[in-house]
Amino acid sequence: MTRKLRELLYRLRTEGDTPGRQAGAVALGVLIGCSPFYGLHLALCVVFARLLRLNRALTYLAAHVSLPGLWPLLVFGEIQAGRWLRGGGRLPIRPSELRQLDPWQFGVDLLVGSAVVGAALASGFRVYRRAWEFDGDPIGSAAATAQAL
Repeated sequence: MTRKLRELLYRLRTEGDTPGRQAGAVALGVLIGCSPFYGLHLALCVVFARLLRLNRALTYLAAHVSLPGLWPLLVFGEIQAGRWLRGGGRLPIRPSELRQLDPWQFGVDLLVGSAVVGAALASGFRVYRRAWEFDGDPIGSAAATAQAL
């Protein structure tokens, strides 16, 4: 039993061990963590990390970007971004005004905003990681940044 457990832990720790694949695992985890599919983050991380041959444990760890303390701010920012992208006004903050919102519009704003905010955070991490890989080499760093985009 302990040998199998050690093998499993070793495999989870070492899969996708190149820096680029690790950065991809974190970016995927951040993207999934920003999605409004709460309760499905573990399943989404395992499925997509396995399909893309990334580190599943690192992907799930990065999906915790929506921690309870940050979750309200993240969701509020995603809804505001979704409303702005769809041409709507700013989201009202007063509870009396929030009750008048259409739930379907609210849901669409959340889906659109979570995709955009998640992609922005994920690509920002990828660019940072790729630039950090080439620290001290401005030409390599610029090329890595352009490649990550």
